Amino acid sequence: MAKKGFGCERSECASSTDISGEASFGTGGLSRDGFWEFPCEECRNAWRLWQKWGKEVSVVHDVTTAPKLYTVKLSYFKAGGKWYSDGEYESKCAELFDIWDEVRGMRDRRHLPGLMEGCSEFIVSVDVPDHPHSHPRLII
Repeated sequence: MAKKGFGCERSECASSTDISGEASFGTGGLSRDGFWEFPCEECRNAWRLWQKWGKEVSVVHDVTTAPKLYTVKLSYFKAGGKWYSDGEYESKCAELFDIWDEVRGMRDRRHLPGLMEGCSEFIVSVDVPDHPHSHPRLII
């Protein structure tokens, strides 16, 4: 028999005992053996921690959030090293190497922020100051 509101902060999750006698958590229907149609791994892990440590363990459920936008600052230099212009855009890429590839792709397509369409003969300095692993990179 399933108990509602036990082992989880979400009201739709419930607990039960499976065929092995272990507590199980989830939503949806229960099979004959006591397994949930949609098991809740967060609640199961919290239950195991509670058994081990004997105290309340907060359960954090995955919540789909919008990806973080990073502001990418670009500086353009002529082949001789003289500064030419700046540009910036927002990227949804989480990793720096993906952002660098994104800038390289924009350069190859000749569509760089802050420059006229068709310009690509510049050395590009890429900086993502709000990224946790930020360091500048030159794309030549």
